[in-house]
Amino acid sequence: MIRVALIFIFIVTMVACEPRIDEMISDSQLIGGVPDISINIKEDNYKGGTAIIASGGIPFDVKREQLRPSMLSVLKVVLKKYPQSTGIFVRLTPNEELAKYGYFAGMLDYEEGSAIIHYKIPSDKQIKEWNSEIGKPIYFEGDSLGINDSPLLSRIDNKDKFETIKRVAILYHKFHKRFAD
Repeated sequence: MIRVALIFIFIVTMVACEPRIDEMISDSQLIGGVPDISINIKEDNYKGGTAIIASGGIPFDVKREQLRPSMLSVLKVVLKKYPQSTGIFVRLTPNEELAKYGYFAGMLDYEEGSAIIHYKIPSDKQIKEWNSEIGKPIYFEGDSLGINDSPLLSRIDNKDKFETIKRVAILYHKFHKRFAD
C-alpha cells in the first residue's frame, strides 16, 4: 500500500512539474505561420528513447519570417501527440525531392525542453545587405582582394525560378556525391 502511494505521489509530482505545452508555445507565437502544413512523422531511436522526425511541406515562396511560427506550430502538434519523446526534429521544405538531399527552408531541434531553430533562407534584410556590398572592394587583413562580383540575391517569387533552383540543387548534390565516392 505504501509502495502504491509513493508511486502515485511520484507520478503526480512528475506531471505537475512537466511544463504545459500551451504555456511553452503560446498562440501568439504561432501568428504569421504557413497555414495547413502537411506533416509526415517518422519515429526513430535516439539517446535511449524515441525521436520524432516531423517533415512538413511549405510553399516555395515562403518568407523567413513565416518559418519560426510554422516550425513552432508543428512542434506543438507533435509534442501533444508524443509527449514522452527524447527529441523532436522538425524539417520544413518546399519539395520532398529536395528534402532527400538535405535541402530545407528551416529546421527545429527540440530536446530536454529547449528548441534551436536553424534558418536556411535569408531574410529580406539580409538579402538587401548582401546586395548592397556588390561592386564594392573586398579587403582581407588590409589588402584589397578585388571587387565583390557576387551574384544578386533575390526572393523566389515564381514557380519557374523555383523549379530551376531545384534542378540545380539536385544536379549539384549528385555531382558532388559522384566524386565523393
